[in-house]
Amino acid sequence: MVRATLSRYELVWLFYNGLSEVGNPKFKRLIERYSLLKNIREDLLTLSKENRAYLAAIGITHCMLLDKGYSGTDYNFWVTANSDVSDKYAVSAFYSTSEQSKGVEVVKRMNKLMEQINNIK
Repeated sequence: MVRATLSRYELVWLFYNGLSEVGNPKFKRLIERYSLLKNIREDLLTLSKENRAYLAAIGITHCMLLDKGYSGTDYNFWVTANSDVSDKYAVSAFYSTSEQSKGVEVVKRMNKLMEQINNIK
């Protein structure tokens, strides 16, 4: 019920707050437990300066990410299939229990893309 009352901009705020020192680890765990980011619009997220610099360093442009079917936002960098990672969101933050396999596949695709690019370099 709480998730349904959150605006799209409040969800973006929750996304970044849960990753900050202030919101992590207590708030982040609640976000993951209740899939609070399930309805987040990825297009409202940014691509942070750090992630943009990382992509540039390995030779990936924003357009390349979009062409491969990724959002080209921070979402692709801050989600993981491993629930024990403290500095990223587990897929449970974005997918309900019955849909988590879909989230795991998104993470695997992104990891595979990064591995392929790192192997080329």
